[in-house]
Amino acid sequence: MSRNEKWTFEARDLFYSMLVAKFGPHSEWETYHRPGRGLDDQFDAFCERFAELVGATSINAVKQQLAFSTPLPPGHTRRWQPGNARSAILNIAAAFKAGFVGNDVFPSLVASGPAEGEMQEEGAPA
Repeated sequence: MSRNEKWTFEARDLFYSMLVAKFGPHSEWETYHRPGRGLDDQFDAFCERFAELVGATSINAVKQQLAFSTPLPPGHTRRWQPGNARSAILNIAAAFKAGFVGNDVFPSLVASGPAEGEMQEEGAPA
């Protein structure tokens, strides 16, 4: 990996483990992106502190990682650009491992190969 990655496997594992301990699993949240139940200010403070811990640029950078893992409302679709697909997969895996999300994030997961003409990563089969 050629860049200084802030969101390592360990950082994601820690983030979702702490998130579940402090705010419960996503199934208990009142909205898709905030815990509600009078915890929203604490949630923002947690995200701010975690951004500082991992060296993220802002609270929004932390919330973006979280957005990769949250289940979608029924009938919605999410598409990721190739560069974001990796982050989405790693966040979903860490969130699942920590108990933040359950199997409900997986049923409609669709993977596809690169579109014709898209670059292949070095060493990937053509």
